[in-house]
Formats: sequence, C-alpha cells, structure tokens
Amino acid sequence: MKKILIFTLILLLCLSMFISCGMLISSPLGGDESQMSGEPSSEGNQDPTGDDEGNGDNSVDNLTEESTEKDDEESRETAESSSEQVTEESVQKPDGTENSSEESSNDSTEDHEHSYGDWIVTRDPSCTVEGEKERRCSCGETRTKPIDALGHDTVHHAAKAPTCSDAGWDAYETCARCGYSTKAERYAPHSWKTEYTFNREYHWYECSVCGAEDAKESHETDSNGCCLICNQIVNSTSGIVYELRENGAYAVVVDYTGTETSVTVSDVYEGAPVKVIGDNAFKDKSITKVIIPNSIETIGKHAFAGCSGLKSITVPDSVTSIGQHAFYNCSSLESMTLPFVGENKGNAKNACLAYIFGADGYGGNSNRYVPQSLKKIVITESVSLEDGAFYACAGIETVELVGGVTSIGKYAFYSCTGIESIKLPDSVKSIGNFAFQYCTRLKNIDLGNGVTEIMGNAFDGCTAITDITIPESVETIGSGAFKNCTGIKDITIPDSVTTIVGGVFVGCTNLERISIPFIGEKKDGTGATHIGHLFGAGAYRGQNSYIPTSLKTVVITSAESIAENAFRDCNNFTRIFIPKSVTSIGDKAFSGCTGITDVYYGGTASEWDMISIGATNDKLKNATITYNCDPR
Repeated sequence: MKKILIFTLILLLCLSMFISCGMLISSPLGGDESQMSGEPSSEGNQDPTGDDEGNGDNSVDNLTEESTEKDDEESRETAESSSEQVTEESVQKPDGTENSSEESSNDSTEDHEHSYGDWIVTRDPSCTVEGEKERRCSCGETRTKPIDALGHDTVHHAAKAPTCSDAGWDAYETCARCGYSTKAERYAPHSWKTEYTFNREYHWYECSVCGAEDAKESHETDSNGCCLICNQIVNSTSGIVYELRENGAYAVVVDYTGTETSVTVSDVYEGAPVKVIGDNAFKDKSITKVIIPNSIETIGKHAFAGCSGLKSITVPDSVTSIGQHAFYNCSSLESMTLPFVGENKGNAKNACLAYIFGADGYGGNSNRYVPQSLKKIVITESVSLEDGAFYACAGIETVELVGGVTSIGKYAFYSCTGIESIKLPDSVKSIGNFAFQYCTRLKNIDLGNGVTEIMGNAFDGCTAITDITIPESVETIGSGAFKNCTGIKDITIPDSVTTIVGGVFVGCTNLERISIPFIGEKKDGTGATHIGHLFGAGAYRGQNSYIPTSLKTVVITSAESIAENAFRDCNNFTRIFIPKSVTSIGDKAFSGCTGITDVYYGGTASEWDMISIGATNDKLKNATITYNCDPR
C-alpha cells in the first residue's frame, strides 16, 4: 500500500510537469495560433485564484508582451526616421529620374537605410541664374537642391557730359561680378563755326571743339583773289609791297604800287604771316575797296589816309591797334565794321571814333574829323563803349553792337542826332551819364535785359522817344535820366528798382500815366517820400507846380506804406491805384487832392478796411473804390 501511494505521487508529479511543458509550448514564444493572434489561452485562465502554477504562466506571458512592444516601438521609430529623410528632399535614381517622397520612403523601407554624403556644388550660381548642389548615397541614389541666384553686386558710376569728340553718359550702374551695365554712351553734336576755315586751296566749316571738318570744297575766286563762297583772301592783289621783319617772323605791308582799285591783302608772305599794315601803306591811293585778312594785328598811322574813294571797310577782330589818322580824310566812307572804338582794344585812352580820323580825343570839335558820309557803324568785339565813343557824330544813323559790350560810357552817344533806333545787348549792365543826351531823333531804344543802372541825364532831351521799356533788371535810376523826354506819355518803373534819384521826369510835359513801385526816393522809405520828388520838387510844399498837368493816373505797384503828405495838394490826379501790400497811409497823404474820383485797390473790401489811414484823407475815403484790381 505504501508503494502504491509513492507511485501515485510520482505519477502526479510527472503529469504536472507534462502540463507545464505543454503550456510553454503553446505560449507566444513558441505556442499555438490562438496565442499568436492575441486570443487568451483557456489554460491560462483556468485558475482565477492565481495559484503557483497559474502565476508562473502569467509571468512568462508578461515578459513576452513587453519584449514584443519594445520591438514594435523600435520598428516604428526606424520607419518614421526613414520617412522624414525621404520627404525632406527629392530622391534621384541612378538613371537620373526623381522619385516622389512616398516612393523613396518605400524604397528606403524595402531596400535599405540610405547613407548620404556631403553636399557637393555641381553648378555654381551666377548673378541671374540658380546654381545646384547634390549628395549621393552609396547605393547610387542622388539628392539635389537649387542654390539661389546671387543677384548683381552693383557699383554706381557718376554721369559725364558728352562732347563731340568724347563720349558721355548719364549716371549708370555695373555689376562687380558679371558684365551687367546700364551705361549708354552718347556724343554731343558738333559745334560748327559760323565762318569758314580756309587755306590756299580749300574752305570748310570747322568744329570749334574737336576740329572736325564739314562741307570742304575748293575756292572759287574773283579777279581780286577773293573766294566768292567763303569771302576769304586766297590770292593777293599784285602791286602790294611786303617786307619781312624780325628775321622773317612776320611780314609788313609797306606800299602799294598797283593800279587795281579793289585791293586784297595777303595773309602770308614768303611763308611768314602778314601781321601789320604799316604807316602810310595805302595813303592817298585810288582804291575803293580793301580786304584785310585775319592775320593783321596792327594798322599803322595814316595807313589809309586820303583814300577818298573808299566807301566801306571791315577791320577784322584780329586787329588790336589802329593808329591815329589811319582813315583821315576818307571822305566817301559810308560804313565801317570795327572790333572796338578808338586806338586799342581794351584801352580807354583815345577810345573815341574820331581818333582814327585824326582827333586827339572827344569833345569840342572832334566830330568834324568824322566824315559826314559815314552812316553805319558795327562794333564786333568791344567790352565797353568808353566815354565819348561817338560823341557828336551827327551823321551816323545806325550803330550795331554785336560783341559783348558791358557798359555804355558817359557822353557815348551824346548829340548823335542822326540815330533813330538802337538795341543794347543783354551784356550791357550800366548806361552812363549823358550817354544819349540830345539824341533828338532817337525814337526806339531797346535797353536789353541786363541793365542794372541808368545814370543821370542818360536820355535827357531825347524828345522823339514816345515809348520806352525799362527792364526788370534795373535797380537804380539817376537824376534827370528821362529829363525833357516830351514825347513820353506813359512809363512804367519796374518793381526791381530800389532807388529813384530826384528829378527823373523833369520836363516830361506830356506824361499822362506813371507806374512806380513806391512813392519817393528809396524803396526802404528813406529819403524823400513825396510824389513831387520825381519831378524835381525838393519838398511836398508846392510840389504840385512841378508835376505836369497832363498827369492824371498814378499806379503804385509794391509799396507797403504811403507816407504823410505823399500826394498833398496834387489836385490834377484823378485816379490812384493802391496795391494790397499797403498797410498804412499817413496823415494828409491825400490832403488837397480835389481831383481824385476813383481809387483802385488790389485787395478786398475787408482788407481795405484793415488799412491804417491817417487824418485828413477825406478825399481818398470819399472817392469811388474798386476792389480786387491789379493794374499790371
């Protein structure tokens, strides 16, 4: 019995071990399909109380599940990492084609994990074109990326003015890396001279900047050796005697033995320039015309004296000196073109026309030396007309100032009774005292646009002037500047004027209307402040007797105030124009102005009411006032 019990225990123990081994075989580590699919084992759940054998089985199951979850997590991390790498960049296959991110991810998952090298630039970027870089996996797959274009590295360049010989351009930019440029070169047009350049065979127009030639052609000469096209001397008249001076440095005309009446002086003699027409060279010769070349610099004393048949002459701008008596007794001379007036260019001494005809200077009877036949004078180079330049040259009718004359000296045209009109160039800045005094036939005068000063008595006695425009450039008008200009009926002094010296319009007996920027002597209100000052009255008392009775209208254009007594007792005036710039009118400014009927004001009625009007101005207040009126 005892043996049977021991055998039974051994049998139970073996059975228990057999059952345990069977459960291990059916576990997820090597068990049946139901456990691989995750379904619960019936054997594992038989003992809900959790005996020793049941606990052992559960421990094996927990270990297996933890191991499986860890492996799954590592697989997911690997897959996600591979997916991120693939989607970051495009993948290029070994044959050059690109895969999508999804395809690359599948390849990476299905084939192997790619290991790419460093980026390598395969195409450098330029200023305007993208570059490219790539990196390659050991399996041959390639990834590429664009490299942004660099953009221009601009450098600014300043503008340069073009000439006809050197290119210029506007401001432009270039790139420091490539050939990019916005530069556009251009040339200025040629500056062709207005007169021909010539030599012995040809004449042409020359550019004063670069010397380029245009319209070059052969001369066509007349019997005097003068080209009919360019009017230049090509062959001199026979019979002219030349001498070399200073060891052949230049030549001088010393005599004329020919018989031709139209004479052409050569510019070259035996290879040397002809620079001088000597003393007495053509004295008393029977010539009617002379052509002087541009090589001549000096005309000597008596050079053409006694040439009574000479009717016109042009002295070229190259001449700098003309001797006394050079044209003495040229009694038929009608017109002259001169570079300057008098003896020397730029020298005030002997700077009168009469000097080259024999006078010692201007004044007295100097005008008797100038032939009465002389009607026209053209001045081409002078920078000024000096004192007495045409003093009492009564026969001259026309004076043309072609050069850059800057000033008209005193007595410059004194008593030139033959002149009817004259135009001053804009270069003239001042007109001297008595400059046009007693030019009784002068009707039209253009003062230009540059004059700043008209000095005393400048147009005194110019009775034929009926209209004169004073330019906006004028600042000062001297005493008696328009004295006795009886033909003027209407005159305007511009706002640019700051000083009007007393007696400017003395004797202007037919003046009907005057326009002035202010009343009195100075724009700043100093000096005389009454209207009679313009007509020679020393004070406001009795000023009406100085003012012509014909004057009815006074226009004030820019004053800020009208001083007391300004128009006192001026009973001839009927109309007054007052600008809106006026803020005050002094006591008795219009006292005794019994003739005033109309006042024209530049502002509004309310602005008029704001003007401070002093006492005893009832004649002004009671007049008919028209507002918003600008007489200019």
